[in-house]
This record gives sequence, structure tokens and C-alpha cells, in this order.
Amino acid sequence: MAPGSGRVSPPAAVVFDLDGVVVDSEPAIRASLNAALLSIGESSVDDSELRSIIGPPLLAGLSSLLEGRGLSTGLARRLLDEYRLDYAAHSTANTFVYEGIVEALVALMDAGVRLAIATSKPMQFSLPILEQIGIADSLEVVEAPDVAALSESKTETLGRALVRLDLIGVAGVPMVGDRRPDIEAAIVHGLIPVGALWGYGSRSELAEAGAARLLESPHDLYEFVMS
Repeated sequence: MAPGSGRVSPPAAVVFDLDGVVVDSEPAIRASLNAALLSIGESSVDDSELRSIIGPPLLAGLSSLLEGRGLSTGLARRLLDEYRLDYAAHSTANTFVYEGIVEALVALMDAGVRLAIATSKPMQFSLPILEQIGIADSLEVVEAPDVAALSESKTETLGRALVRLDLIGVAGVPMVGDRRPDIEAAIVHGLIPVGALWGYGSRSELAEAGAARLLESPHDLYEFVMS
């Protein structure tokens, strides 16, 4: 994936989602969610429940999980608080960068492409993870909700990232995400919506959301961006 005879003028920037695109956060989210469920006397999360909540704002996902179990969605805030207590203590140890991501980011940065993150994971959790995996300094902008923002949409978060990059209305900027909200937010802001198939969303979810391109692995990132 070394730079080759790519385009003369690369895009001004690339915006990435965090969970499911840059890092595999499933082990950390599973462990903390199970701890939170145990605190309210519930059994561990199953695979389908877990995959349904990774990506979008967490409070909505937890409400859906509780509803699916026949429980009151009024418990969602308590579950979120318990989850965050555990996640703050253990998330960095159980979150792993995807193979090929660091190499792709370094190659893009060396080619003059500005890099940014727009994630629904609160900033107080996102920054320590990015620092732990050693890529925080490669990112010009990291935009995420404050921990107190319980229902901020990806469209809002992405909009703030574009303002900070001074890229409102600039054509040809890709947004790489793995779930429907990422793709839909990219379309709203006029970005190229790119689906990451190594993440938590399915091929059909990303295609139906309107992804212009689906990438099979992080190793495809450089070639796609520079082509």
C-alpha cells in the first residue's frame, strides 16, 4: 500500500469514524456493557444486541436494547452511567487499532492529506484511546460530543469537524464510516460517503444508506483516497 502513481492533487482531507473504522472497540464495549447489565440484574449482551448499539449515540442504543428485552427504557440512563464508569477504567486496555490503519494514515499524511475524526464516542473516551494507539498527533481535528450530550447526531458532530477544518462546501472530501449514521451524515454535508466493511455495519446497511464506495479492508484506504 505504498504510495504509487496516485492522483496529482489528493483530497483536502479525509474524515474517519472511530469505532469500527480506526479501532476495534468491541471487546471494551462488550465488557463494560456486561458490567452495566449485571449491575441491574440482567444477563450479558448477545452478539446481535452488541452490534446494534456500536456506532450510533449510546443512549438510544441502550434504550433499544432494554426495549428488546421487555424492560423499561427508563433504565437507559442508569445503564449508561454504569457503563461509563466501567468504560472509563478499562476502555484503553481493551481497544485495538485495526491492522493497516496506522500505515494508511501515515501514508495519507505524508501525501499532504489532512486527517480528522468525527465520532459519537464522547471526547473524554476518544482522546485517551487515540493517544494510546499513537495516532493522536497525526489528526488535525478530533470532534466528538461532550459526555453530557446524550443524543447528539453524527450529522451534528461531523458538521463541527468540517467547520474546524474550514471545509464547509469543499468537494471531494471522503468520510469513512461503518454504520448508517456515518453514511447519512456524509451525504448531508456533501462528502463522499465511504463504507468500511471491516467494521460493525453490514454491506447491505452501508449500501442502503447510500455509500458511494465500499472498502474491504484498511489496506484499501490509501489507494482509494489517492485514486
